[in-house]
Amino acid sequence: MGIKKRKLCSKEAGCEKTEEGVSLDVPDGMTGEAGLSINVEPKNESGKKLEGTGELTLSNGDIYNLSVKGKYKSKKDETKYSLKGVDEPAKGIKLKLKIDEESDNATLIKGKAFGQQLDFIATYIPWPTSGWQSTYPEEQGMDSGRLADMLELIQTENHPIRSVLVVRNGYMVTEAYFNPFQKEFSHGLNSCTKSILSALVGIAIDEGYIENEEQKVLDFFPEYNPADVDPWKESITLRHLLMMSSGLDARDNVAYGWEGLYNMMASSDWTQYMLDLPMVAPPGTKFDYSNGASYLIASILQKKTQTTGLEFAHENLFSHLGITASSVEWPINSQGVVHGWGDMSIPPVDMAKFGFLYLHKGLWDGNQIISEEWVNKSTKKQILTSGSTLPLTPEYGFQWWVTQKGYFMALGFAGQYIFVNPAENLVVVFTSALKNSFLPILLYESDILGAILSDEALSDDTEQQARLDDIIKQVSIPPAPEPVPLLPDIANAISGETFYFETNPYGFKTFSLTFTPGADEALYSFYRGDTEIQDAPIGLDNVYRYYLDNNNYLTAYKGQWENETTFVLNVEDFERPPQGVVSQRTFEGSKVTLKDYASTYNGSWEITAEIQ
Repeated sequence: MGIKKRKLCSKEAGCEKTEEGVSLDVPDGMTGEAGLSINVEPKNESGKKLEGTGELTLSNGDIYNLSVKGKYKSKKDETKYSLKGVDEPAKGIKLKLKIDEESDNATLIKGKAFGQQLDFIATYIPWPTSGWQSTYPEEQGMDSGRLADMLELIQTENHPIRSVLVVRNGYMVTEAYFNPFQKEFSHGLNSCTKSILSALVGIAIDEGYIENEEQKVLDFFPEYNPADVDPWKESITLRHLLMMSSGLDARDNVAYGWEGLYNMMASSDWTQYMLDLPMVAPPGTKFDYSNGASYLIASILQKKTQTTGLEFAHENLFSHLGITASSVEWPINSQGVVHGWGDMSIPPVDMAKFGFLYLHKGLWDGNQIISEEWVNKSTKKQILTSGSTLPLTPEYGFQWWVTQKGYFMALGFAGQYIFVNPAENLVVVFTSALKNSFLPILLYESDILGAILSDEALSDDTEQQARLDDIIKQVSIPPAPEPVPLLPDIANAISGETFYFETNPYGFKTFSLTFTPGADEALYSFYRGDTEIQDAPIGLDNVYRYYLDNNNYLTAYKGQWENETTFVLNVEDFERPPQGVVSQRTFEGSKVTLKDYASTYNGSWEITAEIQ
């Protein structure tokens, strides 16, 4: 038996970490919450008798030193500990624990503290700060075969889903990445960003940067003189922004083709633009999903904390969860304010950590990162969505979508999801480049919830577990390289030439393609807005090549000549916004016609370019 530090916590309230271990709820007769840690060493050569020290820490700061004696029984795979208080008043504590070696669950056999008889069961929670622990689904009461069926469906029907992660009871039971996406890559969250923004507001309130969500929005910006100020506009609060009911005529979600969002981004001052919008309803009366409202929240957050949203997130949220600064991108505008409505990118495993934080009501390994009160407010009904342009769920919280089926979710365009289901102790993540953004909901409700068979461990199903392992491996590996056909004559004629686009609404400026006879790669240069792609490799052998652009965004490319004049470029943009693009470039002399099809939109767009 290996001697290890015991980490205990309660089923009811999750875990709290003390300096040496993980905690459990204080049982009846004691107030507050406590951390219990045990450090033991073998007392003799057999290693079956143990002794050491323990520490019980109450949430009020009281610390009680304990002496610990233990005995390991190999036949039962369990360890029993006797804990006694060392000094007054700790001498009023006497505990006997039984710990199951396989599950790390701890049961109090007998307990007495300060004259009170105690009775509780503590359950180990594998906090994923330094990485997720994995088990087969059966160990967490789930069916491997049902999950394998789901992954096979995604693969055979060629749905552009890039990752699926399923966490139950704190253990990763399914973790699948679809080529060309890989585990270590960050992925664009789109509007899942809003739920993280909501968490940051909760932290800012907890820390006193913001008084509460009932503060008037105009009071945050006394330096502005908004247009058309009336009693409705004067009464808008931070709460109204959080619940998407400001009453401002924003017209900036997908139902409007993001018209208002583009107008805001084209303005010189985005905060001024939003505050100038006319009112169409009294605040708090009508749900109207607004990206600009989330931008205003980000602007308020930055003004009150005197730091960028990303810096505040790293210091007060991500660092506690083990999310590294290098793995997160969140662009800012010319005023230095983050895009509060979206555009954050983060690895899927870290999306799952964020969901796990909310599953445990803001508690993380001993630290209350976000107050439980804020988590409860954010994830319960604040307003009904019926009759709006985007009634994606019946109810909406504070930048979270709320269902009537026992779960709530962060949701982003094109199929980005963080599902949190407290009743099933479940967190599920999807990242995608879907035109049908709602496919993950169907898969979640039918296949993932359908795979839950018990709250207890099931017998191993080695056949289905092997099948699940196999499909996870299959979807992750690239295809074998294919022979590269001979280049058409036009490839040599246009190779290395720079094509200049006509004036267009997409910001396209120039591009060039460079081909080398016999090579399995071409080189691609492209300028659009502030994005510069210089000599990005394109796989001509049906295998994607990766490229990191000047904005630190990762993209994958492959391509082939469809005929003598048309080159088809396949682009997988993982971060901004996540989508797949098929770009047909038909060359005729010194001119080219470019026709693009994006996986996340209906239709296509067409523009021309010419060598100058």
